[in-house]
Amino acid sequence: MTCCELEAALMKKEEEKEASIKRKCELETALEEGREALRKKESELEAALREKEQENQALRKREFGLQAALEEKERDINVLKTTLATNRHRFDVIDDEMPNLKAIVEHQEEAHIVEAQQESPN
Repeated sequence: MTCCELEAALMKKEEEKEASIKRKCELETALEEGREALRKKESELEAALREKEQENQALRKREFGLQAALEEKERDINVLKTTLATNRHRFDVIDDEMPNLKAIVEHQEEAHIVEAQQESPN
């Protein structure tokens, strides 16, 4: 090989080395950009996860409140059912005693009439 050929081969090798270094730098830059994009995405996902956890906690709190309100309403319904049953029983007792009460009232009215007749001199 001649000196010119050796110089040309050497220059070609240097160009290839520079291209290789340039490509390596480009790959390292792309790798760092990819890592940065992953960190950003991870941060976004963590923020979204925290938000969803807060929403979930708020929903559980609301569910607890609704459950407590439901239980209170069920107790109110049971009280009303008991009151209704008691009132029905009272009305049944009154219905059963109504003829006796009417008879007592009629007897008292008759007694007042007789008493009034006895008091009046006519």
